[in-house]
Amino acid sequence: MSLMSMYENIKSPFENSGLIREFINIYFQSTNFDDFSKKVTFLLDFKPCQIENKDIIKCSKESFMKYMFSIWRKNILSFDYNGLPLLMKDDLDQRDLFKLKEYLQDIEEIMLDEKQTKQIDEEIDNLIKKYNWYKTDGNWIKINSTYVNLFQDNSEPIQHVLSLNIKSTSVTYKIIHCFILLCNKYNLTYDLKYTNNSDRYNTLVIYSSTANLSKYIDIIQFIKKQFKDINVLLDKPAMLSGTLYDNIGYCSKPYVNEELFLNQRLNYVYRAIQKSVNQWYDNLVKVKTSPEENITYYDQILNSIYYMLQAKINLSESNPLRDVVFYQKLKRIMKHFSTLKLNEINDINLGILDKDKIIVTKREIMNIIKEVYLKIFKYEHEFTSQIINEIEVYCKEYEIDFNTFCCDQKTINEIMEYDFKVSNQKNGVIITPSVDTWYSNPLLLPYFIGPDSKVYPSYQDYLNKKNKKKVIKV
Repeated sequence: MSLMSMYENIKSPFENSGLIREFINIYFQSTNFDDFSKKVTFLLDFKPCQIENKDIIKCSKESFMKYMFSIWRKNILSFDYNGLPLLMKDDLDQRDLFKLKEYLQDIEEIMLDEKQTKQIDEEIDNLIKKYNWYKTDGNWIKINSTYVNLFQDNSEPIQHVLSLNIKSTSVTYKIIHCFILLCNKYNLTYDLKYTNNSDRYNTLVIYSSTANLSKYIDIIQFIKKQFKDINVLLDKPAMLSGTLYDNIGYCSKPYVNEELFLNQRLNYVYRAIQKSVNQWYDNLVKVKTSPEENITYYDQILNSIYYMLQAKINLSESNPLRDVVFYQKLKRIMKHFSTLKLNEINDINLGILDKDKIIVTKREIMNIIKEVYLKIFKYEHEFTSQIINEIEVYCKEYEIDFNTFCCDQKTINEIMEYDFKVSNQKNGVIITPSVDTWYSNPLLLPYFIGPDSKVYPSYQDYLNKKNKKKVIKV
């Protein structure tokens, strides 16, 4: 399978039509982008892991930990000053390694039961922490093949990120165990992290170079095929990741900081919604008629605010003179409110001489507007289209592939070049298009001139044509 074939099979997160509705809901509950980002993460990306038998978890964890310890120990014991590889890491200390090797010679396997664990001195404990096969980072546990084999040189660049949302802690250990075992079998380096936080899904994240990407995907697919329980316990990928083969999450990595991928993409979504909501409120809400009430959406907003203020006046202590003054002020306030743009809205404070105060807060007003916008979302399809169009504008500006939303344009260029290099065809020329043409339809570019001198829309089209079987009509 070519990497471009893989790319063309990535499902965009926006193929889920309800996702934009979720974002709009959360947008109206948020005070700013940081608040929006936190709420999105909590409401859409935070899912509790299923409750399991503790013995099953322990068995799966022990099997994995013992395997990792055994290959790590084997690599430490192979340390020999005379046969030391030329490629040594800068932070390796030969004296440390000799001490660690001497200690591990008498330790055959790791013990996970704290009651049975042998006490070790502080120096050895520090050496194990320094050279261990995993590192901890908050709730994440990171494993790199260079941690497991200290003498290995892993120069593979991180260009892609694969992820699995796993509903089961025991299955998380099972998948990682199988994945690393198969990587070792086929001499592949690996770089991954996982969380075993029982408060949320156990997410497994695998970092990949372009060269290893299809191999890692093949390994995951093989594991899913071999163990039927695994496929059942995989949920849809993390939010805003692309989707491969139903449940493998994908996003490109090279030009986005690790912690910023979600926030970066969410920022484009937030800005697109904000711009569209503001433009509709300032320009279209006043002229669009609601099919439910046969009045404009704007009149619905004004009526709801008016009735809320009126209800609060009625609930306060009654005084005929005061009520007349209140209603006069109410008319003036509503007239002034109708001149405000969306970003100018604030609390409505209806009071007399700073004594009797009737207040409708900005949050209450935004809740009213939110309800009206949900009707707009339901009936006015161009509103959703505008948000999508605004997202596309940001994608072009920041060189994000709009078709998948999870790929950078530069990544697509790289996988096309990689496909071309590994192909058996020595002839053929790739024509790199201009940036403007590239944005028009990235799936059709770059053009490929085959050895038959014909121009194909893409290199993948050329391969499809080349491999197509001839059919004889009778």
